[in-house]
Amino acid sequence: MEQTLLSRQDLAKRWNLNPRTIVDYEQNGVIKRVPKLQVPRYSLSQIEEIENDGLDLNPTSPIERKRLERENLIL
Repeated sequence: MEQTLLSRQDLAKRWNLNPRTIVDYEQNGVIKRVPKLQVPRYSLSQIEEIENDGLDLNPTSPIERKRLERENLIL
């Protein structure tokens, strides 16, 4: 099974953040890079899990906003 990977830049665009914030999230353990790759890549399944589960509980964060938007669409 093939895994879809996002670059730091792609993830920053997806979450509407500065790429530096993605680095901060990584350093704080919010997200994890795919190991053994020289360039930073993030698993799409991990990113979707974060978005769906709202692992970042800051209500003003783009991740939490995106999760709430999805939740409201389902209702």
